[in-house]
Amino acid sequence: MEHRDITHMGQLYSLSHLAQRSYSFDWTVDNVTTTYTAWVRYSNHCYSESVGIGVLTADDVVVSKNPLRTFCPIRFGETPRLVGLVADMMAKPTTRVARTSKGNYSVYQLYVKDGEQNRYCVFFTVKPSLSQPGVGHEYFLDVHIESAYLKDQRVGTVSQSPLGKIAHLARMGAQ
Repeated sequence: MEHRDITHMGQLYSLSHLAQRSYSFDWTVDNVTTTYTAWVRYSNHCYSESVGIGVLTADDVVVSKNPLRTFCPIRFGETPRLVGLVADMMAKPTTRVARTSKGNYSVYQLYVKDGEQNRYCVFFTVKPSLSQPGVGHEYFLDVHIESAYLKDQRVGTVSQSPLGKIAHLARMGAQ
C-alpha cells in the first residue's frame, strides 16, 4: 500500500516513512539457521481513526470510505515511534511478541510524555509470502501492521513468543 502525503488544516504531513520496506533476521531451530526476510506494510489505521457517518467536519481529511476513516494528527505523530519499534523488533528477533485474543500479534512501548505514562500498542499479522526464494534456508514473510495507537488498558493476550519463533511457526504453517 502506498501512502500519499496528506494536507490537514493547511499543514502537509509526509507519509514517506510508512513506505513498505524489508528487514532480514536469522532464527535457529534444531541447529538449522533460516534467514527470514519480512516485507513490512503499514495500514492507514496507523494514522487515521474511525468516524461515524454524519460526524465529518470541514477540517476532516477522509483517508478511506469503507469503513469511514479520517486523518488523525495524534496517531500520525506517533508513527516515527511505530517505525522505530518495528525496526527494533526486526533487528532483535528475540523480542517477545504477544498473540492477542483476536488472533493477531501485539507489541507495546511504555514512555512518559508531559509527566504521564503512555502505552503505544502495535497490532500486526505475520504470514508466509506467496513468493518464496525456493533455495537454501531463506524464507519470506509478509508482516502487515494493522494498527497502532495509544491505549489506556493492556491488550488481551493468550500467549507470548519471540518474533523468531512466530516466523518459524508461520514457515511451518503452524500459526
